[in-house]
Amino acid sequence: MHKSVSSDLNNAAWQLIEAIVPAKSVIGHPRAVKLRDVVNAIFYVLRGGYLPLWQKLGIWQSLQDCLRTQ
Repeated sequence: MHKSVSSDLNNAAWQLIEAIVPAKSVIGHPRAVKLRDVVNAIFYVLRGGYLPLWQKLGIWQSLQDCLRTQ
């Protein structure tokens, strides 16, 4: 179980998305993670979840510097 964050989907929103997500397949490996967790992670990144951390660690500035030199 993961720590809940503000970008996580509520149950009503997940029900809408779950209806269009492919069902589990009977062939192949079983899923290692819950699709709801994957969707929550995507929304976290899209809402800028990593940017404050990258800025704090100096990664953002390094990325900008690297891109400017190219």
